[in-house]
This record gives sequence, structure tokens and C-alpha cells, in this order.
Amino acid sequence: MYNIGSDIVEINRIRFLIDRYDSKFINKIFSKDEIEYCLDKRDPCIHFAGRFSAKEAIKKAISNKYQHTFFPLNKLSIKNDKNGRPFLVNDIFDSS
Repeated sequence: MYNIGSDIVEINRIRFLIDRYDSKFINKIFSKDEIEYCLDKRDPCIHFAGRFSAKEAIKKAISNKYQHTFFPLNKLSIKNDKNGRPFLVNDIFDSS
């Protein structure tokens, strides 16, 4: 059974982390597809914050089942379908 997770992230918090750590932060947290998507936007920090928030919610939701499993956030990728709805793509749990 999976739990429900939610998370809210301040855009300015993500903006600060990107300004301070630049690509080190971005590459540690986001997939290549997410980076490409966000950098293509007028204000990438808004989109990075949204994806970060989604990843934190996913991490909370699955923490009960995978509580002793470490997984890097950049292996979870939030994408949008043709209608703009977000969905998860991952390189961690698909094989199990």
C-alpha cells in the first residue's frame, strides 16, 4: 500500500539554492529531461520548484514501503502529458 504525500516549496528557496550552488544542485536533484524543460521557461525557478515539490511528495508517499532504500531524486522525473498533467517516470522502481 502506498501513502499520500504532499509538499509545498517556496520558489525563492529553490531560486536561492540554484543561485548558490548552480548546476551542482540542479544536477543532483533533477533529471536531464526536467532540466531541459525548466530551463526552456521564462522563469525556470518556478518550474524547478514545482518538480522539486512533486518529488518530495512522492518520496513521502513511498517512504513507508521503501523506508530503508536510498534513491537519488534525479532518478525520478516529473513530466507532463499532452494535456499538461504531471506524471512520474523513474529509473528505480520500474524494474521491481
